[in-house]
Order: sequence, then structure tokens, then C-alpha cells
Amino acid sequence: MRSNQQSEGAKRVPLSLRFKGRQKTTHLKHLEYSATIKKRLKIGVLLPSLSLKRKSSTYIVHSRNSLMPRYTSYIELKEYIKLRNAAFQSDLIGCSFDCHIIIHLERLGINPMACSQEWRLIRQKIKRFHEKYNVGFAMVWAMENVPSVGVHVHCLLYRGVLLKDEYRKMFLAAIGYPRTSAELIKIKSYHADKAWDKNTQYLSQYICKGIREEHRHLLDGTDCRFQGEIIGKRVGWTRNLL
Repeated sequence: MRSNQQSEGAKRVPLSLRFKGRQKTTHLKHLEYSATIKKRLKIGVLLPSLSLKRKSSTYIVHSRNSLMPRYTSYIELKEYIKLRNAAFQSDLIGCSFDCHIIIHLERLGINPMACSQEWRLIRQKIKRFHEKYNVGFAMVWAMENVPSVGVHVHCLLYRGVLLKDEYRKMFLAAIGYPRTSAELIKIKSYHADKAWDKNTQYLSQYICKGIREEHRHLLDGTDCRFQGEIIGKRVGWTRNLL
């Protein structure tokens, strides 16, 4: 009887952990998803890899591999080769990069642990913004974390037919940071007709300056040094390039 009562009492515990293989799930019964729970579990702040799903009256927090966030310290050789190939491919598909954008995520007030997640949301907004104006969306990017400016991202982007002066205003509004100073979000344009020969070739190497030391000879004199640790993906590109 006592063991049955204990088992029934254990079932009534609102918060319990269940481990199933490598997947870890947390059940939150009879609780609404609110800011309190978000703060309590630190979802998207300290554990950006977690996602919240609802099944009947139970909330489950899923993690693919581990509750610990993924740290990256360098750009690997394979990532460097893919990024350079993606930059070259942009010219072949008619979306030659003509814009270099630097977004200082941490200086915008974003927690360093959540910068990768915020940058993922910004990329989605940029894509919708380009689709709205029927402009091809092609981009490569790399994240860095240095003591002087914190976590920031470099991206090479195809601006297309959108005018230079109008593009900044529309771009900032589209990503949700209107009236942001040029010190926090820098947008530098260059001529697309000479993009690969000069600008893109140089810039695609410049944003990879966080590559491992043994591969820095590939960057043709670019000033390479350790670019800090990043939580989440360090480099990336749009799917139409690779």
C-alpha cells in the first residue's frame, strides 16, 4: 500500500525529468507557457538549442543531443571551402554580392548566449524582405566575438535593383531595428560588375579570418587572429548557393 501511495504521489509531481537515450525531456504539467516559465527554464537565453512543444496538457522541452550549448572557436577548413564556393556561385546565378553588412548583435543589447538565435530570426526577415520586392536572396555570413565589440556578424549580400540610399532604411525596418545608428549596423555597398574579381574575392576571405592557424596561409595576407567563441553556427550561406 505504501509503495502504491508513493508511486501515485510521484505521478502528481508537476515537474519531472525523463531520460530516453540521448534525448532529454522535461514535463511541465498544468502550467501555461508564459514569461515566468521562459525565465525559469532560460529557453532561448541560456539554452538556445531548446524548443518548446505542447502535447495535450503537457509542455515538453526538447533537446536534440544535449542540454549544453554548442561552442565553436574556429572556422574549419571544410566550412571555409564551402563558403568560398558559395561566394563564387553567387556570380554564376546572377546574384553577385554587392553589399557588405556588419551587425553588432551584442551592442544592440542581445545576450551573447542568444546572438545565434537572434541572427537566425534576422536572416528569415531579410529573406521575406527580398521576396517582397522580388529581389534574389543570396548571402554568406560569418560570426565573430572579439572583446572590443562583442558578438557581431559579417554578411555578404545581394542588394540587386534596390537603391543604396533607400536600402538601408528599408533593411533596418525589415529586420526590426529601425533608426539604428551606422555604428551598430554598417551597410557598405560596392559595384556588382567587379564583385568577384576584386571585392567579393577579398571580402569572402576577410570574413573567414577566424580560420584555424594551420590554414591561414589560404587567406592571401588577410590579418588573421582568434575571433572568440561562438554559441551555435559560426558560418553559413543560403541554400541556393550550394
